[in-house]
Amino acid sequence: MKNHHKNLWFCLLFVAFSGVFTYAAYADITGITVTLEDNTADTNTKYTVEFTTGAQVPKNGRIRITFPAGTGIPGTWSAAAVHVNGVGASTVTTSDSTVIIKVNENIPAGTITTIVGVETDSLTNPTTPSSGNTVTIETRTQGNKNIEGPTTSTKPYTIISGTAITGGYDACALSDSTVSAVSSYRLIPILDDALSAGDSIHVSFPSGTSIPPTMSTSDVTIKPAGGSEQNPSAVAVDQGNRRISLKLSSGISGSVADTITFSSSAHIGNPSTSGSSYQIGVSTTLQPTAGASRNYSIENSSTLTKANVTPNPSTLNTVAEYTLAFSTGNSGAFGPDSTITIVFPENTTVPTTIDIQNVTVGGADAKAVTTTPAARQVAITTPGAIGDNGSVTVIFKAAAGIKNPTTAGSSYTLTVHTTAEPADVASNAYEITASTVTTPHVTLSSSQPSTENVYTLSFNTGAGGALSAGSSTITVDFDDSTGVSSTIPASSITVKGTACSVSPSINTTTGVITITTPVAVSDNGSVEVVFNEGITNPSAHGDYTLTARTSEEATGVTSNSYTITTATSVSGVAVSADDILAGATAYYTVDFTSNSSFSDKDKIYITFPSSFSVPD
Repeated sequence: MKNHHKNLWFCLLFVAFSGVFTYAAYADITGITVTLEDNTADTNTKYTVEFTTGAQVPKNGRIRITFPAGTGIPGTWSAAAVHVNGVGASTVTTSDSTVIIKVNENIPAGTITTIVGVETDSLTNPTTPSSGNTVTIETRTQGNKNIEGPTTSTKPYTIISGTAITGGYDACALSDSTVSAVSSYRLIPILDDALSAGDSIHVSFPSGTSIPPTMSTSDVTIKPAGGSEQNPSAVAVDQGNRRISLKLSSGISGSVADTITFSSSAHIGNPSTSGSSYQIGVSTTLQPTAGASRNYSIENSSTLTKANVTPNPSTLNTVAEYTLAFSTGNSGAFGPDSTITIVFPENTTVPTTIDIQNVTVGGADAKAVTTTPAARQVAITTPGAIGDNGSVTVIFKAAAGIKNPTTAGSSYTLTVHTTAEPADVASNAYEITASTVTTPHVTLSSSQPSTENVYTLSFNTGAGGALSAGSSTITVDFDDSTGVSSTIPASSITVKGTACSVSPSINTTTGVITITTPVAVSDNGSVEVVFNEGITNPSAHGDYTLTARTSEEATGVTSNSYTITTATSVSGVAVSADDILAGATAYYTVDFTSNSSFSDKDKIYITFPSSFSVPD
């Protein structure tokens, strides 16, 4: 705790109110303001509170001021420690966060009243920085009866941090680091204190940077790690000081990395002088002391080209091989043992280690590979030299363990820089695609046309296709000529051997059935769906398919083909028995010729004359 021991003052100025004295409140307390000599968190300081009375406060009446929770209030105060309109209080007592002042003279209604603490006593600011702090004031009679209030101040005051913003763990990334070029800017400061909607983040650019007089809110995005992206509700530009203030449209948590991006449409121009030690300062409403970013470079004209990036496969949440192709600039040559640094986009998984044989530069294994998973960064020590304007191909094999983001999108970019050209250059956009189920395999209990049948579908979920029991769904779209009953019991359908409990959604016109899975299935997990009744084979011979999809993987995938055979007919039926005596129990042999083959689980029906006794 800082121990300034500043004197605490409370001043009360009252405008005289003419009329008969009364304790009734003709108007409420108004115009409450609080001024701090030092508004740094956890600091002893002088508080000045001003307000206007709505009704007279008599001599020996009381003024109760309640401060925000966390404000340090001395347990005891001498009467001389507080002045009301320049006159010492009669007594001063405290209760929790409330200071109770007994006044030494009448305060007429309508008086602008100032209360200031004096002598050696002082209040201590809360330890946590915050905006929106208010006090509540109530006046009372000598007999401690309410006159007016409690009334809360409408002009909040702010408690600030005494520390600077932590510099970004990711260096500033520019889409174009050439001198005087208009560029997008991305920086990642760590804000120590949570901010509320209406608080501001202030970004100060270095000397020589060109800042436009105005900027649209759509030109800027703010995305906390793990949170939702937002545009500021307002942008204020101070051209002279190259300072841009971003008012938050919603609150953000403290102690997390926040990605602030100014798009190229913001028209921020790079300095006209090249250099490698440029920094951007960031401060906030609660942390007004700016913290500097890591150094970034402004180059003359030599810069890497934008890398073309190809992930294979491009499916979300999948370990993939990454191929990066780019060229060095006019002065971008580098020798062996130089470094190529790549920063992958948010939500990409970079492992803690990568073996050198799993990364190649120009077809040769890297000399060394260092990863920083939290920053999604990989630094590669090159095995050979590359000349000015030289082509570079970097390949991360699938065994390197780079995993695609978990969200599909077509605008992913990564950044690349080298020892010779240290300015980060954003790549061309590449796409991460949604995952799908694998090709469903369909088996039937019978291939006979127009026969009610048991249909079994087997497939796997994709890399992002995990299903939740009781909420995720599986949808099967049968061929239009397949008969689908409108009353299929949930219990007749199983998923991985477990009967469904939620009635299926059935469209008999389109042949689409949606079921709710009774069991959970993991990413890349196996699924078997069995329809034990309610599905009738098409009436015509031929090859058929169906499609399957899930609520998590909404793209329908066509199954393998399955065959419906022609209707079976028999001829040349011959019957023989080993005993032909009446009433005898005999062994019967039935021979016939069929026009089609039989499948496993197909049935043969034989009808004997009514006089025969056939066991159950």
